[in-house]
Amino acid sequence: MSKFSNLLDMIILLKSRGKMKCKDIAEELEVDERQVRKYKQDLELAGVNINSTSGIDGGYSINGYDYLLNMNISEEELSVLNLANIQLKSMGFFYYKEFNRLMDKINIFNKSNDNVIVQYFEKSAKENMDDKNKKKTLDINYAIITRRKVHIEYFSLSSGLGDRVIHPYVIISYKGALYIIAFCEKRNEIRDFKISRIKKYSIFDFKFKLDKNFDLKKYMKDSFGIYRDDRLNVKLRIYKPMSYIISEKIWVENQKITWNDDESIIFEASMTGKTEIVSWILSMGSSVKVKDPPELKKIIKEEIDKVRNYY
Repeated sequence: MSKFSNLLDMIILLKSRGKMKCKDIAEELEVDERQVRKYKQDLELAGVNINSTSGIDGGYSINGYDYLLNMNISEEELSVLNLANIQLKSMGFFYYKEFNRLMDKINIFNKSNDNVIVQYFEKSAKENMDDKNKKKTLDINYAIITRRKVHIEYFSLSSGLGDRVIHPYVIISYKGALYIIAFCEKRNEIRDFKISRIKKYSIFDFKFKLDKNFDLKKYMKDSFGIYRDDRLNVKLRIYKPMSYIISEKIWVENQKITWNDDESIIFEASMTGKTEIVSWILSMGSSVKVKDPPELKKIIKEEIDKVRNYY
């Protein structure tokens, strides 16, 4: 990052967060503390006064210099954004650093002196993504915005490595992983592609026409997960304590839950995504019994037999 950008970012940090230690500014700007002290001198030469106090509660601070337009963000809206920022950090959001810097800019307009720290923690598996995948995601997002076709070498769990030409519609996040919903020219239908499984890609100069009938909400409707293989009318009996855990979430919009006297529930829903439905049921172990459909009973039995054979 350029020196000029770092000088601006230092102003933004001090305006947003108030008093900051030299070492904390250095960590945010990814420079050493000596460089931060040099930035302070440069800003003061430019007429921007940086206050400096010593001691345990000391640090750098700045008053005035509201050089950005007020965005008229309410306290409630700002609280929501800051909570989202904390949540994204806990989730290990791949673009957290960029989002956090944006929040620093927005927080400049928070006139309240009450800095309430909200604690949030999320425990979940995170996708193993590196900087190459980050660039890949940004490039494909560019292709979505500009409606450009993308050639990909994609590794499919069922068919292995193959070439595809796709029309990327949208990027979605599911269980900590990023997927592209795109029209696949090879299959002549809309498919989902996990970004981390794209081994190579190139963006064409020519554009595609977005299917006007595509609606993301309709596409995802009644889908149990990312898969949309086979629709099943599922009926399960789920026993305590799993009954309470399952009842606390909306798995699909059309679900129906009926409580029994023994604190078990009857879970009924019409869902697509047989692959993930099976995995979900197996994850409940002996706390669930499949009542319908018969084909789902059969699949669960076969999976249980396979597991038994391992031991």
